[in-house]
Amino acid sequence: MAKDEITPSEEPEDIEAEEIHEPESNTKNDESIKDKISQKLNKENMENLYEYAKENTLDTVGYVILIVGLVLLFFLPFYGQILVGVVAGFFFSDELIRWAKKWQNFVD
Repeated sequence: MAKDEITPSEEPEDIEAEEIHEPESNTKNDESIKDKISQKLNKENMENLYEYAKENTLDTVGYVILIVGLVLLFFLPFYGQILVGVVAGFFFSDELIRWAKKWQNFVD
């Protein structure tokens, strides 16, 4: 018998001790998570978010379309790509046009 082989008598007997045990009480963790979420979504934060959306409507619409496009990438990839491309093209069109104009000078 080789030295590397393990015989049945040498196998660990306490296999159950290695198993992962769930905590007995998840209610305390659930309550703390709920408290954290309620603190983050308090009335002042929601008012700040609403004011930002009101002042920056173009950015807000862009973010919403981008999020919808990212979600659609998983279910309807063609439409998701279209939405992400439209938002990227809209927000980066100035930079793309500037790059295209400089490209002519680079080629010459």
